[in-house]
Amino acid sequence: MKYEEELKAIDLINLINETKKELLYDELLKEDVITHFSKRLKKIFKTPLEVTTSILEFIRKLEDRDIFLDKDLLISEYKDNEIRLVIANYLNSLNKVTFSFPVVLKRIKENYKLYNYLSLADRNNIDNIRKLMKRNPKVLLLVDARILPIEFILENMRESSYLSYIFAGFYGLDNSLYILSDRFLGNKEIDLILYRDLKDSLEQDISTYLTYSSLAKNNLSLAKILLKKDPSYINYVGSKVLENKSILEKYLNIEIETNLEDTLEYTDLFREMGNV
Repeated sequence: MKYEEELKAIDLINLINETKKELLYDELLKEDVITHFSKRLKKIFKTPLEVTTSILEFIRKLEDRDIFLDKDLLISEYKDNEIRLVIANYLNSLNKVTFSFPVVLKRIKENYKLYNYLSLADRNNIDNIRKLMKRNPKVLLLVDARILPIEFILENMRESSYLSYIFAGFYGLDNSLYILSDRFLGNKEIDLILYRDLKDSLEQDISTYLTYSSLAKNNLSLAKILLKKDPSYINYVGSKVLENKSILEKYLNIEIETNLEDTLEYTDLFREMGNV
């Protein structure tokens, strides 16, 4: 391991040892102990990318690696801790059948699910994902959205509409990119491309909006198309859209004279009355 990785490894050993002792003597406070462990774990590894292959190999050799897998400990925020998930996925994959990247690349066109038979390191390699996608774009349905940088998302959205269709829910609602689409909120170029790619289908059939991801439902331009056709769809737009005063004024005829909190409460009341 590199110097920086060794320092993180030592921090992790110390953290696990401390937590194990606390769990032994404070069983009644298990949730508090695990929550504290979860927060400190994210301080050691600030992003999933910091959990390198060397770190994972180190964790594999630890006697106390069960702390990442024990179902009794998967409580509070720790269950969905993205650092824990990277480690757990790696540990769980050790007993899986794996194929080398060149073999999977050669055959991926036949079956995109062959991606799942790669080692964790190969699955999380962005260059590998690019190469696989060129032969079978459906690979994106299996990729963990947490490892994808915003530049990768933009790069692919510029090249084709495929990612926009994933965010629209056209390829199912159970893939990581759809579920974790909030990770890409607030990027103006993504918003522009989403609008470009989805406006025609939304114009033709506004019911497609019902399966939009959170990212797509918070797209202001798409929401304007939707509400112009049917204001009652205000029930389905994202929270970022509801924060836009012009939307409420123009499409719901609500005059904004109060603060935003009061306005949103009024919108909720408006819904209950059946006006939207």
